[in-house]
Amino acid sequence: MTARKTVGQAALDCVHCGLCLPVCPTYLQLGDEADSPRGRIYLMRAWAEGRQAPSTGLLTHLDRCLVCRACETACPSGVQFGAMMEDTRAALLPARSALLQRGWQQRLHAALGSFVLRRVLPHRSRLHALVQGLRFYQSAGLDAVVRRVGLVRALGLSAQEAIAPVVPPAGARRAWPEVIPALGRRHVVT
Repeated sequence: MTARKTVGQAALDCVHCGLCLPVCPTYLQLGDEADSPRGRIYLMRAWAEGRQAPSTGLLTHLDRCLVCRACETACPSGVQFGAMMEDTRAALLPARSALLQRGWQQRLHAALGSFVLRRVLPHRSRLHALVQGLRFYQSAGLDAVVRRVGLVRALGLSAQEAIAPVVPPAGARRAWPEVIPALGRRHVVT
């Protein structure tokens, strides 16, 4: 069994050919080289060699990676990107808490996000209760009051409030039919 390469050693496997770029979802979305696999490899190598100190910028580019490993399948050099990313993130964990000394707003956002992801979304009844609460919040006009008073801005929740879905009235909800007929021409596979 071979020993796992260090991040610095594994980074040397990358020949920076760019074949990973068209398969990287964050690079395709953002168009920033630092948010591409080869850009992240360069950043991880610079950090591993001591040329790049841990910084919020470095963490931002590494955190944007989905670690989907699509770049690994496209890589002709066999770069083990996922392993590099896991090792780097684990090694940067102590620096992360020091760098991201967050204010109360950021802590509130993190706590709310964690609560919703871990305690609400996996449970249908809790998700239903959240939607009911959102429906009441919107239909009673509380959303307009909270915005007018400036509470949304004060809590730093403007972005979250802007993407909150408009929940239709309870009577507008329809049950799914038992059978949904197919549309289009029938194709026979031989």
